[in-house]
Amino acid sequence: MLEAEFGVRFQILHVNAKEIRLFQNPFLADIDEAQPSYQFELAELQNCDVLKDAFKPNSLIDFYAALPNDT
Repeated sequence: MLEAEFGVRFQILHVNAKEIRLFQNPFLADIDEAQPSYQFELAELQNCDVLKDAFKPNSLIDFYAALPNDT
């Protein structure tokens, strides 16, 4: 019963797994597999050494909080 309930509640996570992984670590995401609306920004992000260095020691929340708001 509990296993079935978890299966129903978390089914949406499996559907959106690629998008979740994209935001967990955008530097490892495959640009070609990302939604077209994300591809340009993802390519810029992956090619920015400053942001790569900032991502490594920080938590995910701290990293996203430090991104510029110019988008």
